Amino acid sequence: MEMIGILKRQAVIVLLFICFFPTMAVAQVGQFKLKQVLQDANAGDISACAYLGKMYYEGTGVAQNYNEAFKWYQKAADNGDADAYVGLGVMYCNGQGVAQNYNEAFKWFQKAADNGVAGAFAYLGDMYY
Repeated sequence: MEMIGILKRQAVIVLLFICFFPTMAVAQVGQFKLKQVLQDANAGDISACAYLGKMYYEGTGVAQNYNEAFKWYQKAADNGDADAYVGLGVMYCNGQGVAQNYNEAFKWFQKAADNGVAGAFAYLGDMYY
């Protein structure tokens, strides 16, 4: 009877490990990634700035924060990152982290389209519609 109790406890421990380890591992990877991206962005890596903007916009690996997203997208866009142009366009269009401004949104979508970002054409089409 005592052996059954021990086996039950071991089974519970194994199940807890299986259920929670992936979550803990993902959280640790997310924290590592955030730290690395922040370090790269602060060192002037423009792609890292744009990626950090996307992380904050989507709430991926960080708490969603439109003000931070806008700040990092703006930094990347100021240095020529075409994907950041789209991010800024979306934020201006939706009034997220910045006052809604369709003229500014159009400007950023057009700039992205001029730089070959395919998704920007869809946004421009929506604005004409």
